[in-house]
Amino acid sequence: MKTYGAQFRTRFSPNVNTDIELGFKYEKENLKDLTNEWKLVDSAGYSLPHEEFIVPRDAGDLQLMYNIAGKNHIQPTRFSAYAQYSQKFFWGSSKVFLNAGARVAHWSFNNETIFSPRAQFAIKPDWDTDMLFRLSGGVYYQAPFYKEIKDLDGNFNSSIKSQRSIQAILANDYEFYMYDRPFKLTTELYYKKMNDLIPYYMDNVRIRYTGKNNASGYAYGIDTRLFGEFVPGVDSWLSASYARVFENIDDKGNIARPTDQRFRFAMFYQDYMPAFPQMRVNLTLTYAMGLPTGAPVLTDPYQYQKTLPSYKRVDLGLSYAFIDPKEKNTGYGFWGYFDELTLGVQVFNAFNIRNTVANQWITDANTNFMYPVPVRLTGRFFNVKLEFKIK
Repeated sequence: MKTYGAQFRTRFSPNVNTDIELGFKYEKENLKDLTNEWKLVDSAGYSLPHEEFIVPRDAGDLQLMYNIAGKNHIQPTRFSAYAQYSQKFFWGSSKVFLNAGARVAHWSFNNETIFSPRAQFAIKPDWDTDMLFRLSGGVYYQAPFYKEIKDLDGNFNSSIKSQRSIQAILANDYEFYMYDRPFKLTTELYYKKMNDLIPYYMDNVRIRYTGKNNASGYAYGIDTRLFGEFVPGVDSWLSASYARVFENIDDKGNIARPTDQRFRFAMFYQDYMPAFPQMRVNLTLTYAMGLPTGAPVLTDPYQYQKTLPSYKRVDLGLSYAFIDPKEKNTGYGFWGYFDELTLGVQVFNAFNIRNTVANQWITDANTNFMYPVPVRLTGRFFNVKLEFKIK
């Protein structure tokens, strides 16, 4: 797989409140693919799959669970361009920020031309409360590439189309002071209507696309993030989100898409010792509801609608800044060569929680039904980190 290209981008400002951006990109791609993949489960006295249970060591036809074979070589070209206009002005006593633009792209492999307009309107009212409201939307495309165009037979599908999303986002930024320290709260609400989706399987930790635009879907959610100095002089943050993602494959009805996470919470907290301000302690906490388990390759996803266990992790860190980058280094000799010098010790997954990242599917010899066996992530481990910056 090789890609060659050239790109040109420019930006100019007729005045201090106006920006115009233009860009062009040309790519020449050379994609070669040779696939010969098959799966057979064989053990003493039986093999899978089979039409009916075979008495141990009975002779029978050899059947494969699946066979993917293909030989592909394409050399398509891809052209894309974009234009963007940004304007700042006053609406009464309120500040307004307007951004509008469009992208156009053409790919010779599937002879598809896509046009993607989008716009954002932001207003900062002249209030005592420091708030910024943003409304944005547009049509977005995810152009297919090597993984998406390859179907489950191993061939490149020249009739594949880009996945499309029509989306709208309403957001608010709220900056304030609490306990005489700065904070910022960001909230976003979004909705996405998706067409021409390409379904995919989670094959352990590998993504395998079907290579067909045979699904549609939608997504909605809310994201919040609070950022600020919970402890004077050091930054920390809290974030929480709720999101749902559904897809409808071949008009069979809506099911959870593999990215349907639902609820997620994360926190990063820093503190230091007043007597030793160079020494800092940080805590990172993450909780997320389990993603859908997915379905085994070449099976019906509607028969495998369960979720993985929730994801839980706590990381601890301790660092000591011999030379703080926020302060001017006045040291001499060896220490005078550094602008920054920090030594840190980290404990990842401090409580040694064995989180599940995916499933490995095991087939029952009698029923041919597949059962999930969890694939676990790494347990607790330690890391020592030395960061420095030389003058």
